[in-house]
Amino acid sequence: MAVMWWFATLVLFLLLVVCIVFVIYALKSAIHTEDAVTIDPLPEAENPEENSEEDPPEKEEAEDKK
Repeated sequence: MAVMWWFATLVLFLLLVVCIVFVIYALKSAIHTEDAVTIDPLPEAENPEENSEEDPPEKEEAEDKK
């Protein structure tokens, strides 16, 4: 009788592990990280040479106040 409980516990544990692996696999296959870049690219990625030479407006305003 005790062997049946250990067997049932083992089967339920394996079922839990399989379900977790399946959910992780489903999420990984559904999420495409490259979509975020094509849908909403970062401003630095579009024109890096333009953005690197300009000072942010906050710094310019702070310098003007001094």
